[in-house]
Amino acid sequence: MTHTFFVLVVASKLFFSSVQPPLRGRATVPNQTTDATSAKFDPHRNSFDDLSAAMEEAKRTKRNILIEVGGEWCEWCHIMDEFYTKNPQLLALRDKNYVIMKADVSENHPNAKFLAQFPRIDGAPHIFILDAFGKLVRSEDTSELEDGQSYSVERFKKFLEKYAPKN
Repeated sequence: MTHTFFVLVVASKLFFSSVQPPLRGRATVPNQTTDATSAKFDPHRNSFDDLSAAMEEAKRTKRNILIEVGGEWCEWCHIMDEFYTKNPQLLALRDKNYVIMKADVSENHPNAKFLAQFPRIDGAPHIFILDAFGKLVRSEDTSELEDGQSYSVERFKKFLEKYAPKN
């Protein structure tokens, strides 16, 4: 756990140490119907374009947007993906209520311009919940959802239900 904390502290300093424009990439939202957890963090994607696409999809489907901030280097990001795979009822709850977007952050891609529109974060993974119009609903440090070496099914379920769109 100490190593993970150190990595998160170093990574958070890297996020905000310099402002670089995000790299250009495709503007699509990961496919949620086949294998929602297979989407990777990609430093070549443009988070602004991805958010625009996510907002369009969220408006069309009357869902909120769940942005996972992290990277392929992030152990807890992979644990979260595995957690959803092992808990299909939570995956179904998530995909029913949220359009998922992964925003990559890494040493070479701090994504600072994109993250500047949100409250400061201290590490990864971090979750931002937005409504379909891009208004921030919740900023969540995922450590609050942890349980040992994974995540708590009960806490994650309450979190996903609490910030789901109100119809």
